[in-house]
Amino acid sequence: MGGSPKVAVDNIKEVLNINQKRKDYLDIYAIGVGNLDVDWRELNELGSKKDGERHAFILKDVKALSQVFEHMLDVSQLTDTICGVGNMSANASAQERTPWHVTIKPKSQETCRGALISDQWVLTAAHCFRNAEDHSLWRVSVGDPNSQWGKEFQIEKAVISSGFNVFAKKNQGIPEFYGDDIALLKLAQKVKMSTHARPICLPCTVGANLALRRLPGSTCRDHESELLSKLSIPAHFVALNGNKLNVNLKTGSEWTNCVKVVSQDKTTFPNLTDVREVVTDQFLCSGMQGDDNPCKGNYPVMKLIKINDFHICLCLCLGAGLGGERGQNDSRNGKKAGVSMTPLPEAGPQSPCSLEGVEIKGGSFRLLKAGQSLEYLCPSGFYPYPVQIRTCRSTGSWSTLQTQDKKIVKRAECKAIRCPRPQDFENGEYWPRAPYYNLSDEISFRCYDGYNLRGSANRTCQGTGRWDGETAICDDGAGYCLNPGIPIGTRKVGSQYRLEDSVTYYCSRGLTLRGSQRRTCQEGGSWSGTEPSCQDSFMYDTPAEVAEAFLSSLTETIEGVDAEDGHSPGLKTERGGRAGNWGWGEDGEGAGEPCILEPESLWWHPGEQQKRKIILDPSGSMNIYLVLDGSDSIGSRNFTGAKNCLSNFIEKVASYGVRPKYGLVTYATDPKVLIRVSNQKSSDADWVTEQLNQINYEDHKLKAGTNTKKALLEVYNMMSREVHNLPEAWNRTRHVIILMTDGLHNMGGDPVSVIHDIRDLLDIGRNRKNPREDYLDIYVFGVGPLVDQDNINALASKKDKEQHVFKLKDIDNLEDVFIQMLDETRTLGLCGMVWEHKKGTDYHKQPWQAKISVTRPFKGHESCMGAVVSEYFVLTAAHCFTVDDERHSIKVSMGGKKQEWEIEEVLFHPNYDLNAKKAKGIPEFYDYDVALIKLKKKLKYDETIRPICLPCTEGSNQALRLPQSTTCRQQMQELLPAKDIKALFVSELSKDHRKTLTRKEVYIKNGEKKTGCERDALHATGYDKVKDVSEVVTPRFLCTGGVAPYADPNTCKGDSGGPLIIHKKSRFIQVGVISWGVVDVCKRQQQVPAYARDFHINLYQVLPWLKEKLQDEDLGFL
Repeated sequence: MGGSPKVAVDNIKEVLNINQKRKDYLDIYAIGVGNLDVDWRELNELGSKKDGERHAFILKDVKALSQVFEHMLDVSQLTDTICGVGNMSANASAQERTPWHVTIKPKSQETCRGALISDQWVLTAAHCFRNAEDHSLWRVSVGDPNSQWGKEFQIEKAVISSGFNVFAKKNQGIPEFYGDDIALLKLAQKVKMSTHARPICLPCTVGANLALRRLPGSTCRDHESELLSKLSIPAHFVALNGNKLNVNLKTGSEWTNCVKVVSQDKTTFPNLTDVREVVTDQFLCSGMQGDDNPCKGNYPVMKLIKINDFHICLCLCLGAGLGGERGQNDSRNGKKAGVSMTPLPEAGPQSPCSLEGVEIKGGSFRLLKAGQSLEYLCPSGFYPYPVQIRTCRSTGSWSTLQTQDKKIVKRAECKAIRCPRPQDFENGEYWPRAPYYNLSDEISFRCYDGYNLRGSANRTCQGTGRWDGETAICDDGAGYCLNPGIPIGTRKVGSQYRLEDSVTYYCSRGLTLRGSQRRTCQEGGSWSGTEPSCQDSFMYDTPAEVAEAFLSSLTETIEGVDAEDGHSPGLKTERGGRAGNWGWGEDGEGAGEPCILEPESLWWHPGEQQKRKIILDPSGSMNIYLVLDGSDSIGSRNFTGAKNCLSNFIEKVASYGVRPKYGLVTYATDPKVLIRVSNQKSSDADWVTEQLNQINYEDHKLKAGTNTKKALLEVYNMMSREVHNLPEAWNRTRHVIILMTDGLHNMGGDPVSVIHDIRDLLDIGRNRKNPREDYLDIYVFGVGPLVDQDNINALASKKDKEQHVFKLKDIDNLEDVFIQMLDETRTLGLCGMVWEHKKGTDYHKQPWQAKISVTRPFKGHESCMGAVVSEYFVLTAAHCFTVDDERHSIKVSMGGKKQEWEIEEVLFHPNYDLNAKKAKGIPEFYDYDVALIKLKKKLKYDETIRPICLPCTEGSNQALRLPQSTTCRQQMQELLPAKDIKALFVSELSKDHRKTLTRKEVYIKNGEKKTGCERDALHATGYDKVKDVSEVVTPRFLCTGGVAPYADPNTCKGDSGGPLIIHKKSRFIQVGVISWGVVDVCKRQQQVPAYARDFHINLYQVLPWLKEKLQDEDLGFL
């Protein structure tokens, strides 16, 4: 009725002046629902007509229409400000519907539930932790654990309600009481909010006020009235398998009826007369007829109600008379309760482009950049064909599946990775000849008579799609320069190798050239640039390859720079080669040279490929410019990971006493210079790291373009000021630029022009006889599938036998690079150093830790810990031994090795006497409880056996980066100030039938809490008659334990003799020896009391004895 609506549409167009130039100012979408009543022709006539867009739709039913509008409304931008928002669309995953839902687990199996209430706090139940001896092992899983959105967080601290005591009413016949059963967990890191991780609303908060749409000024009582005014309130909770289960919360008279079931449980409460002794007013109740019931594995259950499409957490609920079967395994003691772990569906960000038909045969896909890009994923040994990345175009369609030769493919598929075949091979032959080579296939090269083979005669196709080994070259040596060869996959034009002759390389269609396309024969017989290679889009560098290549190149730069002629000094003769045998002599020759960190043996012999060394010069004659891309295409996770990598790198270099000057620039549309090399603090690694850690990806959020040129101009400006301000020294300073980007600059112009300006400024490449190429190195790291290989290659340096451009699969691989690239095999004697790589064993991370066993005939076995302090000595506790122990009965093991070291003797402190105060009624007295074990044979240090730093030594001074003039007292003030001091000890735990070493963080009470800590010693067994605590706690002791400022873990009996350690500036310094504790918590089933304290011998108080006994160990006591 009413005539055709087309007339009204025409009138609207006329009013808005819609013409060909203004067609974007009006969009009319016509949506029909159902098949019977929809006139498609009329519907289509009403909808706008635009190229590449669709404006008319027919949907099956109202449900489909509802889903459309749910998907249209994007709430992802609201995650930081609005609580209780879940995606309730039909296609949303279980985690997206309840993004506040987290699981809490000790190491592997889930044990408890929790709710995210902010970006760093989780609300859960206190009873989850009542039997937990060590919270440091626990993890909180946020987001979907079966997708890329899931992440595990460590717990920084657990805040348990002070009123919670599960055994509080045991004397009343109530075996377990759950009053005040509430806890807060602070996560070690902040959670990045997303559709899979958002906070729930808590009542009586501003967030809940917004969710309830109440006026400002509403009170907490107003919230309670609105949420709990009915006798029965619909609510729900999330089960262990991710399902949402419905319940009704009872209040008023309904609550009374609900809790009666507790008194009917005569098995658990045989003598209960008043149900309120168990169920107090703190509890809400559910579980009557029609309710879903939780099993124990679901505890604690977060009961939620939904109002105005927001979710509000009302309670943590426990349960009595559970509908679920009461299994033998109880979640409250850290075990599963028989609940099935159904995997949750994988989910990702919503994309403006339809996902219909984008699947890949044999693989999967994931969305990137908030759905603007799509990455295909294939199993190991396969790659996505014809493209790895597709982009969502403005038309609402995905970019075409098109091969490199412009052929359109209907469907993406995973194809087997293969290695390229040689395009050509000069002066020889190879076999087998094949159109392609599969993984693990081998190829062999042989030269014709009169030609010599350089490089690898046999090469194997690797899983990365590259050949191992080096380019095989057949050369007769007739040219001025050696034959540069034809890397597999490339074609070479040019076969004359006279001075200033050039060769040019090309790649097959579809491959990208990395390295130098054109190389010129230079004076001295070397080729300009770097050897090229042809890369496919699926090829990534492995962390090991990058670490070796980056290290190899970087070491050429971090060398002494005192030579006035502009060439590298010292042992280096020319880049890429050495003149004869050389090495550090055993007589100490070269003692005046700079500090050395060597990745390989310093000895070189003809015929061996040279592995370069790092010669780190403490004079700081190097500027390192760190340039981080913070644009939209990088993403927060990659930016943060890159920050961490650079932070580790700075810290590691500084730990060797090297002080280069740093510049720091982050950029997107505009650059931000955080540190200039002219700043007096730019060589202070601590300060530089602090500035780096303060950078936030959100700093560039408002202007998130990519202007790499402008960022490099800031580097140029810093260099220019150096040239102007230091005219005498600028040409002796080496410059290193480390750029982390994806190469996708979209504004400001080509950044390569700035690289040319930098080279001109530093006078590089102008003088053929002295090109000064050693004075500038530009390294470019690209991470992920979106990297533009052509662009990053154009920016990087090109040097013979070096690699300056790297493409890594993900940020985890990049972090591996920066850990692997500094090899410490020649610095194993430095104290307090560890290998923190995630692939490291327990003894890589605690290489000083020693296990001591004493066997006593007919008396059993004693176990203690100790710390390696030199090549002959292990420091431990005196009480681990008796005067009757024989040397052969004492064994020491280190490094996780099966070998046991025999001892020569045990040296006790002369003032130690366990029975000194027996006459006073003190059965054991632990003053001066310290001993040294001298080994029969000298230790050979390796990555799992290294010494810890002792206080008041040159080694600990260096570790703390203190001046050489620092006194022992000054160092003690640095390590043990009068306050609570964060420290750690290492404990051995048994898990899955194997023993692991675990660091446990404690606080030394050295300030106002010291007196109270020491006073708790009187709770120890046998000290009940001691009146004055100083009778048992002398000035030789440090005290840890208790619940303030945090709940400290306690030592166990087998931990005795182990080191009490302070971790500072990436080094570990021992300040105490574990001696005794008030409570043996490892034998205790109940909750650990607040008076559980541990006491450790303070090494500063026994230094004269240590100095005397270790005088021949070259520790350099202050």
